[in-house]
Amino acid sequence: MPQPPHRSREYATPSHQSWNDPSVTDFVGPGRVSLVVVVAALAAVATVVGLHFGLPAGGAGLVQVPSVVGMTQTQARLAADSAGFNLQVLGTTSDAQVAPGAVAKQVPLGGETAARGTTLAVTMSDGPGAVTVPPLAGMSLPQAIERLVSLGLRVGATRREAREGVPAGQVVGTDPAQGASLKLGARVGLVLSQGSQAPSAAPAGPAPSSPPPSALPLSAPGAGRGQVVVPKVIGVRLPFATSRLTSVGLTMGRVRYEQDEDHIDGYVLRQSPSAGSSVSRGTAVDVTVNRTE
Repeated sequence: MPQPPHRSREYATPSHQSWNDPSVTDFVGPGRVSLVVVVAALAAVATVVGLHFGLPAGGAGLVQVPSVVGMTQTQARLAADSAGFNLQVLGTTSDAQVAPGAVAKQVPLGGETAARGTTLAVTMSDGPGAVTVPPLAGMSLPQAIERLVSLGLRVGATRREAREGVPAGQVVGTDPAQGASLKLGARVGLVLSQGSQAPSAAPAGPAPSSPPPSALPLSAPGAGRGQVVVPKVIGVRLPFATSRLTSVGLTMGRVRYEQDEDHIDGYVLRQSPSAGSSVSRGTAVDVTVNRTE
C-alpha cells in the first residue's frame, strides 16, 4: 500500500537539510546576510566618526567644549548654550592681554570634551589692572627710573627740593605718593634733593684767582662760568641717558614716549636742548623715548 507523500519528511534529519530548504533560507538567507553586513558597516563608520571628533567608544553625550576666551559675556553664553553647556561667571581678574569685559579664562578649556550639561566656568577681564607706586626714596635717579619702567609705569616730571642732609640728586619722594594705585603706563613724577639750601662757608683768606681744575664745569668754547655742554643721549637707554646728564650737572626733564618701529624699544629718540648746546648747570633736558612693546 503506497505511503502518503508527507510521511517521507517525518524521518528527515538536520543532516539532510539543504540551502533550498525554506527553514534554512529563513535563518541565514541572502537577505539576512546583507542586513548583517550593513549593520557592521554602520558600526564601523560610527567608530571612525567618534574617534575623529575625539569621542571615546561608547561616549554618547560627550561634546567638544567651545573656546570662549576673548568673547563678551553674552557671546560666551550663546556659544555655551549652543554646545549644551551651562555658563557660570566666577568673577573678574586683571589681564593686560584681554580687553575689559571679555572672557579671560575658562574651565574646561576650549577643545576638550565634556558631557552635555557640564558647567563652563569663566572669569572676566577687568583690564590691565593697577600698579602700586613703589618706595623710591633713597634711590638715585637712574635706579628710580629703572624701577618704574620695570613695573610698567612711566617717568613724569622731575623737580628738586632742598633737603638737609640728603645728597643732591637722590630721590626723596614721588608724585603721586608711594602706595598710590595707578593703571599700567601711568606717569610718576620724581622729587629729587638739591642738597642743603644754606650756602657753604667761605674759606678764610683771599679767594683764589681761579678755581681749581676739578671745580671747573664742562663747558663749550665761549661758554660762561656755570655753563655746561649738553651731552648726547640719543641712542641710549633712559637710565644711561639720565646718568650722562647728572654726571655733568644737568637733570632729566620731561620724558615723553612714542612708537617708532624702526628703532629699538626703550632708547632715546630725541632730546631738547640738543647735544652740544651750552646751558646753565642744573638745566633739565627733555627726552622722547621709544616704546614699541
